Amino acid sequence: GRRWTSYGVPPLDVGRVAEDAVTGIKPILGFEALFERALGVRFEKAVEAAGGAPVRLRALLETDEPKLNDLFYNLSGETVYKRYLAPLSRRPRRSLQALPTLDDTNHLALVAEHQQPGKESELLGVARYHLDPSDVAFVVRDDWQGKGLGTVLLRHLVEIAKQNGIAGFTADVQVDNAAMMHTFHRAGYDLQSKLDGSIYHLTIPFTRSGDLDPES
Repeated sequence: GRRWTSYGVPPLDVGRVAEDAVTGIKPILGFEALFERALGVRFEKAVEAAGGAPVRLRALLETDEPKLNDLFYNLSGETVYKRYLAPLSRRPRRSLQALPTLDDTNHLALVAEHQQPGKESELLGVARYHLDPSDVAFVVRDDWQGKGLGTVLLRHLVEIAKQNGIAGFTADVQVDNAAMMHTFHRAGYDLQSKLDGSIYHLTIPFTRSGDLDPES
């Protein structure tokens, strides 16, 4: 059967490395995946934000650490609180550590990247899921919210998760996080929700009326 992962609000840390009997580290990416990562094109997809701005979706790289810092410090206090459920003034300690190796199956992170002519590219958002423990999270920079980036990140993440044998997400979303609820609804998946205090517990199977096969 397929596995399920949940949507939550963990710190910005990704992946883990399995042990190998000889080296202590198991190679968790094949040659093709490693080559795509080296070129920065792993899971690459070109999209347009509302208004026509070109945005590139791709896998998160270890070399993105400085850009992750820039992204975090360009988030408003409200966005940080809704992402982490805490009023943070700096990135959580775990997220400041070196990014561990991703396996692109159980631990996956995508970024939305934009580059203006003559300038270095910048990260507009990050989406990720983990298994064991199961959780998913994403965040979009305030000045790019409302442009559909959360939706395209979620849809691309779902496409990859389905290929990895994951059947759906579960989600814990704050009652006052209308933007996140809108993102899930706009993505077109059937939602089952249960209210528990100030948190919605959502069940989100990877099916959409008319265009997604639940067995695909």
